[in-house]
Amino acid sequence: MDRLRLFENFIAIADAGSMSKAARLCGGSVAASSRQLEALEHAMGARLFDRTTRSMRLNAAGQRLYPHAQAMLQLLEDARSSVSPERIKATVRISAPIALGVKLVASAMAEIAVQHPEIEIELRIENRAISAIGEGVDILVRAGLSPMADSTDLVLRSLGHYPLLLCTSPQYWGVRPIPQHPNDLAATPLTFIGHSAFRDEATLPFVRDNERVELPWRPRLWSNDLLAVTQAVCEGAGVGVIPPWLAQDALRQGQLVTLLPRWSLPLGGAWVAWRGQGTNRQAVRLVVAQLQLTAAREAFGFQTTNDAAAT
Repeated sequence: MDRLRLFENFIAIADAGSMSKAARLCGGSVAASSRQLEALEHAMGARLFDRTTRSMRLNAAGQRLYPHAQAMLQLLEDARSSVSPERIKATVRISAPIALGVKLVASAMAEIAVQHPEIEIELRIENRAISAIGEGVDILVRAGLSPMADSTDLVLRSLGHYPLLLCTSPQYWGVRPIPQHPNDLAATPLTFIGHSAFRDEATLPFVRDNERVELPWRPRLWSNDLLAVTQAVCEGAGVGVIPPWLAQDALRQGQLVTLLPRWSLPLGGAWVAWRGQGTNRQAVRLVVAQLQLTAAREAFGFQTTNDAAAT
């Protein structure tokens, strides 16, 4: 039996956390995956996983073997690339929250489909924290006020930063006077709409020149996705904090207006993280580069940094 195939199967099971998931990702059967694992364990003279009815986790022997298996597969990929440097045929799996997945990653996918037709991309839209290694994801795309937690097995880069806008709809604001100062909002009964990730935030800090004012932040309506927050604000449910890359179309169409435009809120940001190793390393880097280019487009609204331009 092909030893390299055994190691590929081993890596797939370790990354996916289950044999059935690994078989689906590799396009094979559970029975074949099981036979390949048994053959590898026999060749290594040790069991490599702790098994339960629902998952498989690397044991101490498997953890020691994992980096060596990765290195062998990487050497094979590097050897193939040296013979045929233009050959890039791989599957890249991306995890992104709904808003960024729709607005950023889907746009990047369209470019990749044209420029690199042999790269297959699987986009997983999910608003939950996951482990790239533990769930077989190659690239993580996330947004927030601070970067995602770094990890020794991930390369982390900024995609750029953007101002946050305090928005409402004309129908919700009605005939209220236009606020000139954050204290004007504090004196007005308002329904705030917030992203669930910021439930612990007690205030909204506004800055203008050398003045800083913190407005109490107690939303009555919450969502775990910015698209839902934006839609609720457009429908007249209240006031919300929205990034320009989601608000710009509604602002142009008059569905949204900004409050306190001369005051600044903290910058939001987007980040991309990926594994530095793996048989699809070249394809992952190409996809990351396209994500960075897409984020850097002026129309998207990101203020890119030097980090965002690096691969």
